[in-house]
Amino acid sequence: MPVYPLPHRPNLANIRKQAKTLLAAWQAGDDQAVTRVRQSHPRGERLERVRLADAQVVVAREYGFASWARLVQHLRLTPQAQALHAIDLLFRADSGEPSTVGQVLDHRVDLLWQAHLDGHPAVAVLLTGSPVTVDDVRAAIAREHGFADWAAVPDRDRPVDPHFEAAVDAIVSGEPDALRALLTTHPELVSARSPFGHHATLVHYVTANGVEWSRQWQSPRNAAEVMRILLHHGGDPDAMCDVYGGSTPLGLLVSSAHPANAGVQAALVEELCRGGANPNGLDEDGIPLWTAITFGYPPAVDALARCGARVDNLVFAAAVGDLPLVTGYLRDRGRITAQRIGIRGPVLAADHMIEYALIYSAGLGRRAVVELLLGSDPDLGVIEPRFHSTAAGAARYHRRHDILALLEHRPTGFS
Repeated sequence: MPVYPLPHRPNLANIRKQAKTLLAAWQAGDDQAVTRVRQSHPRGERLERVRLADAQVVVAREYGFASWARLVQHLRLTPQAQALHAIDLLFRADSGEPSTVGQVLDHRVDLLWQAHLDGHPAVAVLLTGSPVTVDDVRAAIAREHGFADWAAVPDRDRPVDPHFEAAVDAIVSGEPDALRALLTTHPELVSARSPFGHHATLVHYVTANGVEWSRQWQSPRNAAEVMRILLHHGGDPDAMCDVYGGSTPLGLLVSSAHPANAGVQAALVEELCRGGANPNGLDEDGIPLWTAITFGYPPAVDALARCGARVDNLVFAAAVGDLPLVTGYLRDRGRITAQRIGIRGPVLAADHMIEYALIYSAGLGRRAVVELLLGSDPDLGVIEPRFHSTAAGAARYHRRHDILALLEHRPTGFS
């Protein structure tokens, strides 16, 4: 079956016209149209009557998509996500052949190198700089799969399970029926791990963070349902994988842009916690809430609080927007003590806790808390330890324009 790249800046209306044109040609008995249907439709040899839906399937498969729905899904992505999805499709095109880590990586080097030579625009998401050499492609493929570099790939003979890869595909594409069928037929998949450097489980893949970049092209709108299926089949909500020094699904989720942008981050937090994930982290140190706060995701912060994450210091109280609790800390300054969140986390000095609370509440859009904290005469030049941002910087980065204006035009009585 021939596969062709999508045109530059593809348009769904034009591609619909291609399907209608194919249908009309088939109905007119055009030999080329008949051949295309036979080659590219799953039931091409048996079709006696072609409908528009059949012509759409043919067009989609000729562009490398399994179905018309997958093609439409791709066209509705952002340009960056389309590029990542295009790389994913490139890697999946012949995924049934290689059976070991080494074979898969070698094959993908060949695919990416040829795509670069062909001028495929999507390769820019993995390849930077000019000129690009084969060694650059090898390094990019190694990093893409969680290895430090090409020479650092261990155990190249380790098998790659096509059923695991198919389950990942169903997760990223948001196809719960396909995922459920795979888990029913192959129940061991739910506890299996990727053979690549991150060693993620299927539950980790739902977070769209820390795994292959080409598997991070979207968080589907039904991601919570996908997560629920995995947990129902025995997925471990607190499993660790080998990214960022060791991460749980919850830690990856609350720092992931894709579920946040898709509006599913809070629902996924709640699914994980209902499934047994500890909202306070494996070490009971508050790392999930701290991570959600520092990455500036209010829905994740609120969901963690609803799920029982401890709010036991001024910064956390400000971040969740708990005005009475913040007021209590300000009235009893003796309760404001230095904090270290996690064994590797920075120490938040007691004499700047009000400023840290202001910075994070500004980034999270907690205007009422910001107004309250400004009454304590904070030093607006203080920077927080995670991303080295001031309160104004956090508000600006997260586009909290009303809070930025409040900070930049603080009334004299607040200074």
